[in-house]
Amino acid sequence: MLSKIFFLISTSIYLLTIIFQFKKRGLSENRKLSNYIIFIVLLVISLFLILSLFNYDIHNTQSENREKNLGGLIGYFISEKTFQIFGVVAFFLPTFLLYSGLGLILNFRKIFFPSILSVIQITLLPIIIGNIINNPELSGFWGDRTSAKLSQYFGNIGLTLIISFVLIISTVLLTNPEYIIEFVTRMHQRISKNKDDAYNNEDVEESFSDDGDGNKEEKEPIVENDKRKEKKRKKVLISSQLKQEIDYKELLNDQFKKEFLDYLEDPPKIKEGANEEEINQNIKVLEEKLKYFSVDGKVVNVNVGPVITTYEFEPAPGIKVNKITSLSDDLALAMKAKSIRVLGHIPGKSAVGIEIPNRNRVTVFLKGLLTEKEFLENPDPTTVVIGRDTENNPIFAQISSMPHLLIAGTTGSGKSVCINGIIASILFKAQPEEVRFLMVDPKRIELSIYNGIPHLERPVITDSKEAVLMLKELTEWMDLRYKAFAKLGVRDITEFNKKSDKKKPYIIVIIDEMADLMMTGSKEIETHIIRLAQMSRAVGIHLILATQRPSVNIITGSIKANFPVRISFKVPSKADSKTIIDTSGAEKLLGKGDMLYIPPQKGIIVRAHGAFIKTEEATNIVNLWAETYMKKLFEQQVKDPSKLAKLIIENELIQCIANPSNTPGCEYRIEEFVEQYYDELQIEKEKLTEILTQTVYHIPIEESGYTQNIRNSQNLEGNFQDDDELDPLFEQVKEFVLKHKEISTSMIQSYFKLGYPRAAKITRQLEKNGIIGPANGSKPRKVLLNNEKND
Repeated sequence: MLSKIFFLISTSIYLLTIIFQFKKRGLSENRKLSNYIIFIVLLVISLFLILSLFNYDIHNTQSENREKNLGGLIGYFISEKTFQIFGVVAFFLPTFLLYSGLGLILNFRKIFFPSILSVIQITLLPIIIGNIINNPELSGFWGDRTSAKLSQYFGNIGLTLIISFVLIISTVLLTNPEYIIEFVTRMHQRISKNKDDAYNNEDVEESFSDDGDGNKEEKEPIVENDKRKEKKRKKVLISSQLKQEIDYKELLNDQFKKEFLDYLEDPPKIKEGANEEEINQNIKVLEEKLKYFSVDGKVVNVNVGPVITTYEFEPAPGIKVNKITSLSDDLALAMKAKSIRVLGHIPGKSAVGIEIPNRNRVTVFLKGLLTEKEFLENPDPTTVVIGRDTENNPIFAQISSMPHLLIAGTTGSGKSVCINGIIASILFKAQPEEVRFLMVDPKRIELSIYNGIPHLERPVITDSKEAVLMLKELTEWMDLRYKAFAKLGVRDITEFNKKSDKKKPYIIVIIDEMADLMMTGSKEIETHIIRLAQMSRAVGIHLILATQRPSVNIITGSIKANFPVRISFKVPSKADSKTIIDTSGAEKLLGKGDMLYIPPQKGIIVRAHGAFIKTEEATNIVNLWAETYMKKLFEQQVKDPSKLAKLIIENELIQCIANPSNTPGCEYRIEEFVEQYYDELQIEKEKLTEILTQTVYHIPIEESGYTQNIRNSQNLEGNFQDDDELDPLFEQVKEFVLKHKEISTSMIQSYFKLGYPRAAKITRQLEKNGIIGPANGSKPRKVLLNNEKND
């Protein structure tokens, strides 16, 4: 009877081990054939042991056990010997063998841990049984002899305590202890939550009192409870469910701005522009050359800038302005200049402006403009640095008042440097909760360095199709914000942020190469951009588009009409100049930051020189923001978040954390980093790996949660309806189809100006409703109905 009880217990444990381990762990990723072969061998041996021990009874004679044994003579021999050595623990040998085999195929951290655990259990269990029961039949030869020897040194009680402790510790350490820890943690959280709920319920009950008429009066809530809730809100939670809550105000302070400026190069301490001798010489040559072409007049004023000097030439009465403007190439030859731009007329003056490059041009550094009083005192977080004009005055602008910006220029003209300067200006003034970026970089090298800043709503987009989906999502965000504004009865984002507790950030969309995006789907992209440009200003969404090919099929008339503020760097031809700024002159620019700028709400063209920032400086600024942000992000996870942040920056691991999906070799680099620094950071390898791989770096804005279906959709036509729901154009297409005997998807596509995915969907719906026949290879489909039958 006793044997049967032990056998049933061991068999139950055997089955539960299989079910529990498979369900909890799953198969290992390292699926070696040799591991599976060894597992099958151990499984077969364990099953044979179960058969051998099934009818074995300690009270039967040897002959009875031999005859009844289902494993035959070998089974009897094995069961007899194992029982003599290990006692009743022999019934558990199948379970230990199975457990050892499972370590080879299931997701254990170390495949030999189950085997080590089994050996420890087989060794110690007979000893503790022999020590407690003192029966050789139950403890076996090993348990009886060993317990007798050890009890002489430790005593019966001491030996029982020691072996029990070793058994418990070995079981916890050599299996996966996180299940036990997770269970204890979950129980603690549940208890804490119940206490908090009870505490909050008491607060709610106490905050209301009965006035005698059955009405409840609201009392002031308890201050201590509010403080505790406030502390909970500030806690940083890192998981895949986007629960980080960070107080961004602590990130941007005076110390941070000082370090920010230290990373930028100081402007030179020399006088800008041309000297007096050079100016007098240019005036003399200019007047003589114009007189040679029968253009009398004199230079009445000179404005010296860092790159060019503007000479105001007042022509004599009777001289036509276009006669002077046509002499620009002749004047450039006489002045030995690369190019000279002649302004037709200077507003407010009776003079013509002639812009001549300085022999010693001075670079306009970004740092000198960021420290200007006008920029520092401007409260608008979207204030950006543009550059300096021809009179060396700084030019600043607010993106919120532009409201959108169009930039064009050839490679090397300063377009990318201008974008970097705009981004750096915002990073100097704005917190992530005030301004968020969406960046599109098809070239993958210009804007990808900004993946480390917390201002990004998501990593820099490098795929054109994903950029199209992003524009669609952006229109949805715009509609959601308009609905929120209507509920509150406000007109724009400024009024909303004043009245609402949940402030909404400005969203600045930067597309570095518009031409590449237009090639993906020009009509659709143009539609979304025009809609955003027309309506998104009030809700705080602003576009910055850049292209190096300002042709009419890239910058269409509709796009240009909605982008009043434009910057043109050097372009190849007059046609390109007219496309971007509606006049010629951009083709004569000097390059390297020389620009023509149309300021907001003015409509006049200003010559300026853009602020210069090196790529290394931009990278340092990103690293500064990343380090500051990660200190806050990891403060609840590691003892020294500052050290971890610095090591991540030094090892150039920020891209792997901020944008792992588009950064090759991340897993290998993180694994190397963990192996090298886990000891120095005083953190477990698994914990450090989890932090580096599972942290959500860019926290999406509120509207992003409502438009997940748009981001994941692959329908590039913006039609997110089910196939069962008829397309809005179905009836119009049906009328068109009934006028023909044969129809094709391409005919529907060209007539209604649809993309192929939507046209194909309507074709399937027509076939499903019995209007057209099935596909016949490359031939058109037959129309099964006509107008008469339809009527």
